[in-house]
Amino acid sequence: MSPKRKAPPVPLFDQIVFAPDRERVPGARHVVSWDEGDDADYLAAIEAVATRKVELRRRGQEHGAWAELDLSASGVDPRREPLSPEDARERWETDRPILLPGILTDLAEACADEGVALGERLREPAGLGAWLAESKAKLPEGLELADQDMQDTDERTLAKRALTRGDGPDLWLKSARLSTFDGDASLRLRASFGEEVDDDASADEAAHRAVARVAEALLPGALRVGLEPTLGARLRELLGADPLFTQQIAYWNAPQGGALMHHDAFDAPDNGGQVGVCYAQLAGATAWLALSLGDLADRVTDYCEALEEGEADWVRKALWPDRHDFERSLARIKNRAAFELELSEPGQGRFGALVGRAEFTSFLTDCGHGVLVGPGDVLLLPSHGLTRCALHSVFCAGDEPTYSISSALRAPDAASGASRQ
Repeated sequence: MSPKRKAPPVPLFDQIVFAPDRERVPGARHVVSWDEGDDADYLAAIEAVATRKVELRRRGQEHGAWAELDLSASGVDPRREPLSPEDARERWETDRPILLPGILTDLAEACADEGVALGERLREPAGLGAWLAESKAKLPEGLELADQDMQDTDERTLAKRALTRGDGPDLWLKSARLSTFDGDASLRLRASFGEEVDDDASADEAAHRAVARVAEALLPGALRVGLEPTLGARLRELLGADPLFTQQIAYWNAPQGGALMHHDAFDAPDNGGQVGVCYAQLAGATAWLALSLGDLADRVTDYCEALEEGEADWVRKALWPDRHDFERSLARIKNRAAFELELSEPGQGRFGALVGRAEFTSFLTDCGHGVLVGPGDVLLLPSHGLTRCALHSVFCAGDEPTYSISSALRAPDAASGASRQ
């Protein structure tokens, strides 16, 4: 009797891409990390099915490289798998990102050039005032443009200009760099009201609607994002009410730009509060790590357990040179409620240095949390409170100019009959 044959080892590519516990974002092609020093067979397997490759750099730090894969030949093609209302609802309720690929393709084609050109105008501090002066005729009735910029203490701010109104707090628009890193030319333009930070979670629905009207009047494509019927129908299914798009931020992500891991949630939003974010990519592409707070906690736990077993020892030594500090962090992980609360803090507390490392970026990518967002795509990020929300980290995904609009989603109480005006 011949000895029993051993099953051939599973190739690394298959171990990663077809892992049963790998996160699969409906509508997004699989993305994996790679490095020129990786196993030759692994690189060859990627090369055979890669549709594009992206190098991730942010503020002088290298975060490795991604390959987006077309696996349709193997019967796996998330881009062609429709997201059912039931699946969307489950993802929304469990704080996981929802990708709606190509839902704004026509709009992206129509407003990309205008959006990119606006970013070029705003790069100089005087750009905001000049653009607003030219756009005064577009402003909603009852708003007056202030003559001078407002004072602002944020060193990233380029200009901030008020729009006065007689029936509530003044509105304002603020242009700013995304960072102080010299090589990052990324910009953002935010529309809001009242005191920045203090009023971001305000329950003043009239003010939020006024902000929305200003953004829709001025930002290329903003009005049509809110009026897109398929997007609106999907959001009504998720929110149980007509969505209110407000607190709009126009982004121009440039190479070396992006955002560190964070969320956009507030403490226990009640009826009418902010329930999520709608990110619409209208030009260029961005690379995202997006996942629920619970999933981030699971991934940090998995990675730290691997470090405890001796894997990637250079990471452990760099982050926790004192073994006792590492053991205290492991103990913190075991208190799940306190652990998740710490991860929800800006910078993720004692775990921020790990979450921000390139090795962890690659780990999250290979766990299925990497998403490439291109022109016409929409990414929805749910928020149900500080410990029930989607977190995200963003990179510019190429050398092409980008333009996008991120809108806070609010759900006015459906019972009150409130609807988007």
